[in-house]
Amino acid sequence: MYPQHVINKLVSAKCVGCGKLTTKEELDNEELHFFRVRGDSRYGYEVFHTACLDD
Repeated sequence: MYPQHVINKLVSAKCVGCGKLTTKEELDNEELHFFRVRGDSRYGYEVFHTACLDD
């Protein structure tokens, strides 16, 4: 799930998997389960569309 405090800080997010840039407006309007975040505020976040994850 996309942590709310991460959404609040993001202006845009680039999916590490496909490289598509998603704007803040799209993040706000998008279903949150389409995104996954790895990392933390200290080292930075990596954002993925769930379809781009290879778990």
